[in-house]
Formats: sequence, structure tokens, C-alpha cells
Amino acid sequence: MTQDTTQSTTLFPYQIYGANWLSEKRYALLADEMGLGKSAQAITACDHIQALKILVLCPAVARVNWIREFAKFSTRKLSIGVVESGAATTNFINGLSCSYDLLLNKKISSALLSVSWDVLILDESHYLKATDAARSKIVLGTDGLVHKARRTWLVSGTPAPNHNGELWIMCYVFGLTKLSYESFLERYCIVERVAVRTPGGHCIWRDAIKGSKNIDELKALIAPFILRRRKDQVLKDLPPILYTNVVVEAAEVDFMRWYPEVAAGVTPEAKMRQDIAEQQAAVDSIAKVAQMGTDLITALGALQDRVQKSRRYVGLQKTPAIAEIIKAELAAKAYDKIVLFAWHRDVIVDLQERLKDFKPVTLFGGTDPDRRDKNIKKFQKDPKCRVFIGNIRAAGIAITLTAAHEVGFVESSWVPADNAQAAMRVHRIGQTKPVRCRFFALANSTDEKVQQVLKRKTRDTTRLFDEDTKKEVINPFED
Repeated sequence: MTQDTTQSTTLFPYQIYGANWLSEKRYALLADEMGLGKSAQAITACDHIQALKILVLCPAVARVNWIREFAKFSTRKLSIGVVESGAATTNFINGLSCSYDLLLNKKISSALLSVSWDVLILDESHYLKATDAARSKIVLGTDGLVHKARRTWLVSGTPAPNHNGELWIMCYVFGLTKLSYESFLERYCIVERVAVRTPGGHCIWRDAIKGSKNIDELKALIAPFILRRRKDQVLKDLPPILYTNVVVEAAEVDFMRWYPEVAAGVTPEAKMRQDIAEQQAAVDSIAKVAQMGTDLITALGALQDRVQKSRRYVGLQKTPAIAEIIKAELAAKAYDKIVLFAWHRDVIVDLQERLKDFKPVTLFGGTDPDRRDKNIKKFQKDPKCRVFIGNIRAAGIAITLTAAHEVGFVESSWVPADNAQAAMRVHRIGQTKPVRCRFFALANSTDEKVQQVLKRKTRDTTRLFDEDTKKEVINPFED
């Protein structure tokens, strides 16, 4: 898959500074806090230096979204491709977006290593923190991709999620230190010997990192290499609520689990797939005929309750990738809590199971009032409860969820006012931080087109009724 990029979007002042800073660096780590638009800065920096051979390495769930980001932020007509599977072509015109996992395919890694890249962008660069991992060696090793690129820019809001020692491999490869890994740990980490009991009942001793030391020295070492801004530092540049789109790739749906009539043998799976396809065809037809605006939303709003099979199927196609994104962000402590909205009960249940490590609470239509209040209170007060998942209609009014400043629409209502009401559960009195609302869409589908329009209409509805909302940039920014 390739996409030409022809559109550009105005950046915030701090992003203009970041893009200029990157463009002057051979090696750099852009470590802005999540939600500040690191990809926008990296892409703009590519434009500044007129890079024509660009390789983006990223988690699998982000590779298609990078294509969309180039379309949004680049001022040039670039053709960027995606390496989609082990059998995918690595041919390209201006650049490629490839997942770290696919580097383990020798055909792909060999092809990428044969190119002299103008820029190598390492998105979520902490994926390379393990010194002995195969993908780290392919990228950062003696003959790795970093040595095939004129410039290498790392992008991560959490470059060392666990301890300072995770910075060694980058510091060493980029010439910031000559210390061995063990010496680096000894210099910048507090290491203790601890006893660990094996499954067989034996006791072995291992080194455990218990803290950090010589922090000021390490800061000085990496200072020329790193740029990091927090939201509170650039707050004057940010509107109080940002709306943006994120695309994800489709996953297979388990019909035997999510369609009981199929599991019971009442309806053949082929018949269910046909019903879904017919409903989706109706949505596709409207999306092709209606204009990208009020006409489309009006038509879909009248249709949404009549195409539930198709809508639920699309929602279930999105949940695996979305859950992976959220899990990675929560594990990296990119934010404390998140509110997720969906339309269908099955989508909420699937998300709850996939995010179970973060103690999610849910709110459906028909939830017992006492349970409803307990779940809301738990999310607001319990630091271990980091995810709230609610039905847009049931959780979209009369509740407060200001413990979070991150919102994700896994599914959205086709009536923009419903989405705006839901977002206001987080963006309301008591909220002290800018709120980011992401509309997740299925890549290369009508859902992607619909979510773009819904995001824009929801934003406009919010601005209409919220007198305190500052003027917002038309295309807000997403990592």
C-alpha cells in the first residue's frame, strides 16, 4: 500500500521549534510527552532537509497511521509505502513504514539494509532498549540500519520506561559514551543482588536495578541529543480539547464467539457474512453519494440503528489493534487513565478483557444504578483502575470522568452531538489538563472516511456550546 502526500498543516510554535531542532541533528531523540505531535515534527523536519529516502520503523499498530501523518503534515508530494507482511514488497519511491517485528524477516531486513536512507525514524524507540534483541542488532548493530542512514531520529515519550540502563544502547551507538553496558549500569543505576526462587524450588542470585544515580551527569551527557517538552510547559500553545483521527488495521473476527446464532448453528457463518456485507454495502453507497459533511452525517444518523451487524463487525475488527496501542501507552505510563467509548456491548466486553491488567470498569445501558456509581467512583478515585469503557449513550451524560484527560472513541455515534456529550464527561469543570480525543478508524475503509467527518463535526459541536474552548488548529496532532 502506498499513499501520495500533498497536504500540509500549520504547526504549533513548539512544534516548529522541534522540527527545526531535528533538522539540524544527525542523531536526535525527540522525547516530548505523548500527545504533543512528535510525528508532525519529524515529518516537517524531513521536509526541511528535502529527504527523499525515508524509513520509519514503528510498532505494527502504527505503520498505517504514519502514512496518514505524512499526508497530513508534509508539504511535498511524497509517495510512502507500508511493509504489510513478511511477503510484502519493499519497493518504494520516497519512503517506507515498517514494523519492528518484520525486521526479523531476513528478506525484508536485507532489502532495507541495501538502501542508503536520508532519514531513519525510530518511532517508540524504547522498543530497541534490549541490548541482545535481534531487532536491536538489526537497527543499531555494527552493520545495522543506523549506519545506512545519513540521519537517525528517535521518537519516544518514554525512551527508558524502566531504568536509566535502557539508554545505554543508544548512547553507545550514537557516540555519547564509550562505557560497556555493565559499566554504564554501574555508573548510572543502583544495582543490588537479589535472591530469586526458581519453579523447582531452588534459589539463585540475580542483579536487580533498584534506582538511579549520577542523574545530573547523565542529563548533561544526553542534553545535546534530546529534546523533551511536557504538556504543562507548552500549555499556552494548546487548546483545551484536541480531536484527532488514528487508523488501525483490521483483525479477524471470531464468529463462533461473537455471533451466538452462528455458534448455535441457527445461522451459517456464510449467511452472517453475507448479511454484514449487504449492510456495509449500504453504508458504502451512502458514503460515496453523500458529500463529506452534513449530508453524510445526516444520512448515516438515520441509518445507524439499521446496520448494527455491520457496525458491530467493524468495531470488533478494530479492538485488537486499539487494545495493543492502549496497553503500550499505559504500560509506559504515558498517562494515568483513559476513557474509551464504544457503541456495542461486545466491543466493550472485548476491550475489557484485553485491558484486564489495568483494572477496567464498564458502563452499559441498563447497568444497575449502584454498580454504575461504584464504577464511576472507582475510576475517579482508585489509581489502580486506569481504564473506563462506556457505551456512548449510557455514559455520555450526567457523569464526571475528569480523572482522565485521554479519550478514545473505539466506535462513535453517527450523531456528532452524542460524541460531543461523551467527550464533555472528561472536558468539564474539575479538569486541569488539555484533553485529547482520538477517533479510531479502520484503515482503507468507509469507516476511515466516516470517522474523519465525525471527528470534525464533533469538534465543531463542542466549540459551539463550550464558550471556554480556545480557537483550535484545524488538524490537531497525534503521535
